[in-house]
Amino acid sequence: MGWLGLLLKGKKVAGAIKSAAPNVPKTNIQKALRTLKVEGHKIKASMAKTRSDVFHKTQEITKKLDKIKIKKTKEPTKTKHYYPPKDF
Repeated sequence: MGWLGLLLKGKKVAGAIKSAAPNVPKTNIQKALRTLKVEGHKIKASMAKTRSDVFHKTQEITKKLDKIKIKKTKEPTKTKHYYPPKDF
């Protein structure tokens, strides 16, 4: 029955969190470290976004190039007919 059976019987599945100590920086060094970590995360996020944008743009360009290649290959090619002279 799993989790559903425990919930229907009214038993405790997991205990509640009673208290948690706040993580507030007290000194200027701790505040600076916190700010540094936050800025580091922002830089990583912006780099990931940039990489994603570059990837998507390259995918668009390759799709457009593939369409151009397909159009070139699908163009009908003229066949040259050889008509020999009548007195041949």
